[in-house]
Amino acid sequence: MKAVALAACFAFFLLSIPLPGGPILADEWELDEVVVETDRARESERVEGERLRETGATDLGEALESLEGFRKVRRGAIASDIVLRGFQKNNLNVLIDGARIYGACPNRMDPPSFFVDLGETERVEVFKGPFDLRHQGSLGGLVNIKTGSAQQGFHGRAGAGYGSFDRADASGQVSYGTDGLGLLLGGTSQYAEPYEDGDGTKITELYPESSPGRYRPSERDDRAYLIGDGWAKLSLSPGRNHLDITYSRHEARDVLYPYLLMDLIDDSSDLVNTVYRIDNIGRDLSSIRLQAYWDQVRHGMTDEKRCSSRPDPLSCAGDLPEPFGMKTHADTTTAGASAEGILALFGTTRVGVESYWTNWDASTAMFNAMAAAYRSQASLPDVDTINVGGYLEQDVKLLERFTLTGGVRVDHTKQTAGHDRSPLYEMFFPNAHTQAEDTCVCGKLELTGLIADHVSAFLGFGRTVSVPDASERFIAIQRMGTEDKPDRVGNPGLEPEKNHEADLALEYDHGPVRLGADLFYSRVEDFIVVRDVFRSERHARTAKNVDATLYGGEASLLLRLPLNLYGRAGASYTRGTNETDDTDLPEIPPFQARAGLRYDDGGLFAEMEGVYADAQTRVDTLVDETPTSDWVVANLRLGCRWRGLSLLGVVSNLFDEQYVEHLSYQREPFRSGIRVPEPGRTFYLAVQAEF
Repeated sequence: MKAVALAACFAFFLLSIPLPGGPILADEWELDEVVVETDRARESERVEGERLRETGATDLGEALESLEGFRKVRRGAIASDIVLRGFQKNNLNVLIDGARIYGACPNRMDPPSFFVDLGETERVEVFKGPFDLRHQGSLGGLVNIKTGSAQQGFHGRAGAGYGSFDRADASGQVSYGTDGLGLLLGGTSQYAEPYEDGDGTKITELYPESSPGRYRPSERDDRAYLIGDGWAKLSLSPGRNHLDITYSRHEARDVLYPYLLMDLIDDSSDLVNTVYRIDNIGRDLSSIRLQAYWDQVRHGMTDEKRCSSRPDPLSCAGDLPEPFGMKTHADTTTAGASAEGILALFGTTRVGVESYWTNWDASTAMFNAMAAAYRSQASLPDVDTINVGGYLEQDVKLLERFTLTGGVRVDHTKQTAGHDRSPLYEMFFPNAHTQAEDTCVCGKLELTGLIADHVSAFLGFGRTVSVPDASERFIAIQRMGTEDKPDRVGNPGLEPEKNHEADLALEYDHGPVRLGADLFYSRVEDFIVVRDVFRSERHARTAKNVDATLYGGEASLLLRLPLNLYGRAGASYTRGTNETDDTDLPEIPPFQARAGLRYDDGGLFAEMEGVYADAQTRVDTLVDETPTSDWVVANLRLGCRWRGLSLLGVVSNLFDEQYVEHLSYQREPFRSGIRVPEPGRTFYLAVQAEF
């Protein structure tokens, strides 16, 4: 079946070769375009929300896999985490309209992209590499999720979707706008039951019957997630001034995570974001942009759906004093502000400041059978992180065809743990402390322009620094301290990660052909990996600094064909090595390629796509990372648009393949060791009306 799917994938690609005859070209397939933003020197990718929703994905992390270089971490049926070129977690800045929001779960059940629904997303802007100086910590890149605003007049849309495993979605949005005023309101809901893989096994049935982490029989057919989102945006535009005030609310219940030893019971977030902009101020000062935001996340997870919540896990029988054997409650609160001015000095000058504060607090309770009581501990000991930074960027035109951009940024970051867990730290790190301060300097030099007719190029050198997050430095979970149940201990002495990277991008765009390639080479000092340690007669998993190298790239091809046809192909590859330990970096995706053919006349469209991923044998054996096999799948999408109505049908994994993607987070304290496979053949049908 793999051979059939792979043959179909490349057959469709070969069919996309232009036919002889006149150049009857359809409109450009704009949803996959790479756009050079006019206010920045760095080439960026921008994908519209319509294209993301067209994938039939359940979340943003899954939808972004349609772009070269992106992968995801799957822990369950939803809430996939975004990975770009092997950079992940806090090494990749994921923002919502420029605002930072941090999930509260130490296991990344609620990554930042979890707090914005695909129905709320207008577009996603991507900057690859360490070239974003406006936001602290963009070690491997920036993903900025842009939400919509009210357009002039009265508009609205309503949609619903239904798919395999009782997946049900509903969304709605209304807006009204004039020249100086806009108001937008919207909301979505999502529900699904546990899906089955290509072998027909439910994700709630992956564990052996002897495993304490297996789901209780009564929970195996329960819902996989229930999620609701709501948002409102007020826009005021008197004269040259523009003000956006946005509020969004996210709630999730009963989200299953077979990858972990616990499941999400409840998770909620509130985000308030204000952006004020003044344009066309004068000859020397063209614009000023001010932003302030505040958000909070409340997260609760337990093992109450697992047999580990019973006094006899083997038989999954009996009752503990509480309905759980393990429970974690965690909170994060973040507040930030930034200011930027754009001046016309020797070209274009950008100068700005950014500051943010975040608090991360978590407590974990575990039942001690010997003491017949619960023991609670500050697993994330009320950690404050305060950052203050400033940056300067300068654009200069060269020979009318090139733009040279240079920039520098300086940050000072301070982290303080409010609860003293140093006795646990000192079991593994003598003289450990509960406070850390870092001063970091970042910079970049970029050259962009046309090197020949229809050929654009980008060459960039950048240095960016990412400070260890609160969990890497200060997490403190004392378990049995045995090899199979080790403690999870932060390393307070971790150094910030420093990425020195060179990027080269070329693009040819003329007539029916668009061809692009992007290469990168990254040298990261003090890259953070997880390691198992044994000291003071106890086992623990902790974090360690190493020197690492990552290199690879992406390639893409778009053919605009006769008869309203479009051919598309792409590939991406990342290689990561740990120079300090002479081994491979963990959590690095393998080579992946895709090819597809699309018919689209503006009213009807049909798309067939094949995706191939190579086996990943380059793994970090020091943390028992295991290889994964290669796989190939085919996807089919059909749709029609008529006036304000649209209909979408998606068949994913057409040949019902059984496979798992490689990525997993070795650093998560409550990982189960179970890899969650991708869904088998799934169907999804959605309808939407707009006015």
